[in-house]
Amino acid sequence: MREHASGQGQERRISRDDLAAIRERAGDDPDALRDLFVAVMIWGSGTTNGRGPRYTDAALSDSRLETVLRTTRESVREGDLSAAYGADLAHAPPRRPASA
Repeated sequence: MREHASGQGQERRISRDDLAAIRERAGDDPDALRDLFVAVMIWGSGTTNGRGPRYTDAALSDSRLETVLRTTRESVREGDLSAAYGADLAHAPPRRPASA
């Protein structure tokens, strides 16, 4: 990621090129897909959207996140952006608790 001087300190900003590089490295790894999701949420929120952190936290806390990210990735790879956009947590099937 690029760093830019800003005022008294430096701030890091995520660029589209950074997102593309993270996407290329993510592959099918669930942890890497989660990292990509967080980077996209940071990039998309910019510096003035106060709701981004709240929504990101809610998504990261949801047990269905891995399924949603995998489904979204598959839809994007197939070129079905409409399905990818609709693969949010509200439409994901609930994850069954692991058996003891």
